[in-house]
Order: sequence, then structure tokens, then C-alpha cells
Amino acid sequence: MRTEDEINIFVCETSLHVIEASTIVTESFGNSNNILLVINSPRISNLDFGTIDVIFDRHFIGNYALNSDKKSIPMLSEAFQFNFNRIIKPLALLTIATFLFFLSVVLTNFHIFSASNSPILNSAFALNRKYTDTKLYHFEEGLGIYSETNIKSRSKLSKLLFPLTLEDLFSTGAVDGVYCTHPNSFKSIYPSINAYEINLHDHLGLVKNIFVKEKEIDNIPTKNPIFILLTQPLFKNNYLDESAYREKTSELVKILSEMYHVVIKPHPGENESQYKTLANNSDVTVLTNNTLPAEILVWQLISRTKETKISVGSTAFSTTLTNLKKTSIEKYSFVGYYELDDLFEKSQQKFSEHSIKNINVPKSMLENDNLSG
Repeated sequence: MRTEDEINIFVCETSLHVIEASTIVTESFGNSNNILLVINSPRISNLDFGTIDVIFDRHFIGNYALNSDKKSIPMLSEAFQFNFNRIIKPLALLTIATFLFFLSVVLTNFHIFSASNSPILNSAFALNRKYTDTKLYHFEEGLGIYSETNIKSRSKLSKLLFPLTLEDLFSTGAVDGVYCTHPNSFKSIYPSINAYEINLHDHLGLVKNIFVKEKEIDNIPTKNPIFILLTQPLFKNNYLDESAYREKTSELVKILSEMYHVVIKPHPGENESQYKTLANNSDVTVLTNNTLPAEILVWQLISRTKETKISVGSTAFSTTLTNLKKTSIEKYSFVGYYELDDLFEKSQQKFSEHSIKNINVPKSMLENDNLSG
């Protein structure tokens, strides 16, 4: 039951988490006391605090790492920053977890909503739930929640001290519920957990105003059809080597620019400067703000121009493609083109119900004249 003395704290690490939390509050917890806690501010686009203050009663913005936005810091080497973060990040996360545990003890009707996949936070939040009256909910941190085999390799010490991954939380029933965009898909894997739908598309008027409008979006030409290419950190995550990725991406952009004005939206985990050379073509725009959710980019472009055809595609597996399920645009995945066999199989399973076209040969898009009609 939602009551005025109910306190909900939403722990967010990315811009997408913020719009998901905002949607959950608007749909389900308007009469409660809702707090936004951002713990990784460089991964968050510029917030419109006028809108945020309408949705949340309080907001706190912080960062658990040094230089996580990868900007140059004078007199500090990258090696020092990396090693410093290996120490400071766990300590910062433990501090956050300890503070929330203290609130769980002193407050009644206290609920934690987390989108983090951090074993440190997951283990701490599970203890909160076990030893206090706190309720714990997870909301979607990405497509990984729809898979039972999304566990990244971790050190033995990490496994010993902080054993709970997201999969462990779900499989052991250590959460009171999960909010996600595809509850039926989630329930097919974890049938015993309550799953609630996040209806982003039903709140576009609100969602589009959460972030300060980016001027570079207004500068995107709309004379020709637009193709938004969502890149993924494929070589950073060791799916293929850097030279192969650059070569394939350059060729893909070259082909797409024959049909569209191409807008490259880098993944938040990438440095947008790696795509600068592709912007030499007047039919290509590389966005400098890689923290703006791609969904917002698409919806803002649609609002700006009703006549221009807009399509969107991802170099790999992307949450955005499924989040746009109710948006009437053409959606593509280039997993096959990048020859990512494991991801291709997953994409076939996950994308089949979302009208997403898997493209192995980009030139076929030109041959099939996808711009007609």
C-alpha cells in the first residue's frame, strides 16, 4: 500500500536509470516520499532540476570514482588513477551501503530501489532486507537481467566478501520485486519474483524534460532521412580487436551515409573522440554527449521533425532497441555484421518480438531500398 510516510530511495548510476526511476515514481509512488540518489554523476547527462524536483522530494548527486569521465587530470598518470580507483570505489560503495543500512534501522516503511549490478551494493542491500524491515526492489540496469549467464569474471576476494551478483539476488528471491520494460521475459527466467512493467513510452512528455535539451541535437540536419547509430564498446569488452572494430564501423558508416544523415551516438562507456575521423563526412554527425539516453535522442528528434524519416540501429545488443518497442521507427541490429556469433544468437531470441531487423550485409539495405514507402 502506498502511503505518505513511505520513503523510497532510488539508487542510479546512468541516465537511463534516472528516467526509469522517474517513470516508476510517476506511475506508482506519487504519494510517497521519493529520493533520487545518483552515485556516478559523470555517467548522467545534464539534469533539468526543475523537472527532477517535481518528481522527487529530494535529490543527491555524487560520484564514487576518480575521473570516471576520462578527462585529463594534470600531474596524475592514468596508472595512478586506475590504482586509486581500485581502492576508493569499493570504499565509496561501502560507505553508501552503510549509510542506507543506518537509514533502514532508524526509519520505518523504507524501500530501496537499485539499478546497480555491483556485487558490493547487492550484497549489502540483501543484508538490509534480511535484518531490517526494508523492502528491496531492482529496476532494469540493462538487457543482462533477462539472462542467467551474465556474470562477469571477478577476483576470489570479491567473490568471498561480496558474493551476490544480480543473478544470485534473483535466483535466491532476495528482492521483493523487479521493475523492467519486459516483465514477461523476466518472469520466464525468474517466475517466483514479482515483475512490474516500466512504461517509458506512456510518459514521454515527462521523460523528454528530465535532461537539459542538447543544442547539438538542434544542429542535426533534417533534410535527408536520419539514421541513429548506437555504438557499443565491443573492443573494450573484448568481443573483437580494435583495428577490426574501427574498420568495420568505418565501412558501416560509409554505407549508411549513402542513404541517410548518420548520427553516431557513442555508448556511455566509450570515449566519443574515437569516432571523430568519421565526422569528416558532411553526412555524419558524432554526438559529443554520450551520456544522454538514446531513447531521449530519438524522441526529441521525432518531436523536432514530423516529416523526416528516422531509423535507429545498434552495433550490438542494445537496451534502446527494445525500449523503443512502441515507437514507430525502423530498428536494426548489426550483430551479424560484426560476426558476434554468441550475441547474434541472443539477439535472435530477445529481438524477435520487437520488429528489429538483423543486418549481416549493410549494402543489402541499399539494395532493398529501405527508404521507399
